[in-house]
Amino acid sequence: MMNDLDKKVLDAIRLVCLFKESAKLYPVICDELELGTNTPGMSRSDRQEALKRLEAAGHIRRGRTINRYYYVPTINDKDMNAYEAKLKKYLDETASKDKAFAEKYAAKIEKDGGIDKSIKGCGDYIASEVSKNRKRQVWTDPEIYGMALHYYDEGLTAPTNTPRYDVVVTNPELTEEDKKRLEIEAKQAVEADYRRKAEQRIKDEAERAEKRRKQAEQKKQEQLEKKRKELEAEATLFSFEEE
Repeated sequence: MMNDLDKKVLDAIRLVCLFKESAKLYPVICDELELGTNTPGMSRSDRQEALKRLEAAGHIRRGRTINRYYYVPTINDKDMNAYEAKLKKYLDETASKDKAFAEKYAAKIEKDGGIDKSIKGCGDYIASEVSKNRKRQVWTDPEIYGMALHYYDEGLTAPTNTPRYDVVVTNPELTEEDKKRLEIEAKQAVEADYRRKAEQRIKDEAERAEKRRKQAEQKKQEQLEKKRKELEAEATLFSFEEE
């Protein structure tokens, strides 16, 4: 079983790559800076050890440039039906933007024994819920996706007796204008995120520099005080009192 450190590093790489893929930001890789940002509190040595284990296990692949990593899917997307694949795509995209949901999503997948079983269980749960309202034949994406999120948010269990069902997945085509707008919005979001992180790094460095300056000043004052006391002690050795 994968340990917590390896799992945290793999999830970080996976989510960064999923976000870049959805935003069409190529190459779809996770570099060391992005990995560090998405694994707060983890030391660089721990990350490096986890990366070695993940690469050896085939979960990630190192890029030609050092410290850049590709996520290697270990699931059979092609074996999923269109319904399950669409659910998975939405859940992956949600997890890439919402860290709280990403943790629940990853934990449920591990508990279910893998992404294939987990997504199938989610699909079966939705089918079970839909079957309770036999008067309706058509459900909107937000309604279906809402059930999927509820399934993972609450850590629900797939029904044991799943009703037989057929799902027709519609895929409305985006216009070129919509695609261009979404691409611009995604790039702007990434650029804003990078700017925020860069500003935070500058702020953190300034705070560290100020802390070092204060420590140096305090040390200097302590040394001056020590020297003053030494001089006073030496002066008393040669003091003369008039009789």
